[in-house]
Amino acid sequence: MADALENRGSLTTAPPPPAEVKIRTMRSDIASLVASGGGGMPGFENVKVAGLGAPVSSATAKARQDSRGNLWLIVVLIAVLAALVVVGWFLYAKYRG
Repeated sequence: MADALENRGSLTTAPPPPAEVKIRTMRSDIASLVASGGGGMPGFENVKVAGLGAPVSSATAKARQDSRGNLWLIVVLIAVLAALVVVGWFLYAKYRG
């Protein structure tokens, strides 16, 4: 069951962005205007961005592990509370009179 949760958890995260992004700059817009005579569409430049394709950090992995621990704590607390309610109901029914 843990494998199923791990696989499901990894599918819900967004993929990392590409290492190369297209951006518009003032310089590229001016160059586009000069090249087209003022009537063309603005152009884009391909820019390499370092660090965008970085692997998942250990802090993220630790946060996921902590959240799983918190989930189990919540489930156990709910089960204990339900057991106390059931025992209390039986005691009330027995001693009610």
